[in-house]
Amino acid sequence: PQPTGESIVSEWQPIETAPKGNYAFLAWEPRVGSIRVVCQIEQGHFELFPEARLWSMAPTHWMPLPEPPTS
Repeated sequence: PQPTGESIVSEWQPIETAPKGNYAFLAWEPRVGSIRVVCQIEQGHFELFPEARLWSMAPTHWMPLPEPPTS
């Protein structure tokens, strides 16, 4: 389930507050300077999109994906 309403954030949040399960979001990994689209399958375990493979990095922050274009 995707966060809705007041639960949607528009700024980078600590990774500890990231949603778990089947919710894709942006994750920031400062050691390599990388932003990736991931989901957190359980606390501290991330899966990359679209590769669907585990990510061994340690992101520090997350942000929801932007809304898709309307036209």
